[in-house]
Amino acid sequence: MKEVSFSVSLEDQRLITRCVRRACDIGLIFDEDESRISLNMDLCAAKAQGCNIDFQKMLGFDSFNFTHDIVGIRKNLNRRTGELMNCFLPRAARGGL
Repeated sequence: MKEVSFSVSLEDQRLITRCVRRACDIGLIFDEDESRISLNMDLCAAKAQGCNIDFQKMLGFDSFNFTHDIVGIRKNLNRRTGELMNCFLPRAARGGL
């Protein structure tokens, strides 16, 4: 079995850190180190496995659409492969919005 990659660009990592901070600020996760690290890893894994998430776009979303993407990634990420399951595609990875 292939190992899950968490390798993203430095710019993506900066944006992911901002997404995690925003998720904390709006109450999607508690400000516990483990929860913050877990969300960071989830976002990195999804991106590194090929989901073309535009984190800058995600940060520009209103709370509803931002929450949709964060919760959707967390619920649909296969932690063994790092891939998104159940045909979930974050809105920040789509051409619209």
